[in-house]
Amino acid sequence: MNDVLHDVAQIVIWVAVTAGILVIAMALVRTTIYYILHAGWNGGVDFGEHIKLDLGRSLTLCLEYFLAADVLQTAVAPSWEEIGQLAAIAAIRTGLNFFLQREVEDAGNIVGKPKHRNFKSIEGAEKSDVE
Repeated sequence: MNDVLHDVAQIVIWVAVTAGILVIAMALVRTTIYYILHAGWNGGVDFGEHIKLDLGRSLTLCLEYFLAADVLQTAVAPSWEEIGQLAAIAAIRTGLNFFLQREVEDAGNIVGKPKHRNFKSIEGAEKSDVE
């Protein structure tokens, strides 16, 4: 039973790391294409902030995936050395995530609150839409 849990944990770790890598790869491609297509037509402050905001959100998500993989790796084979390494990695990644999140929020305040194209903002919804 212990071997089965270990194997399942290894698969989940691989999935988390792969997901983090894919998130970063897609964000890099998406923001690079956006920059190339729009660089000549819109050079304002909002243009750069939109790219930073998009990339920052992806980096934040990626850090969460990697931290989850590290926690699971340590849970599977906990030695004191690995626990110490996890504590250091978690502290560094949490610090990075904190400052990155602040940067994303600052960029969001400059650009304006992002709205998903398929959902209405509650602030902008009419009373009949909310009820």
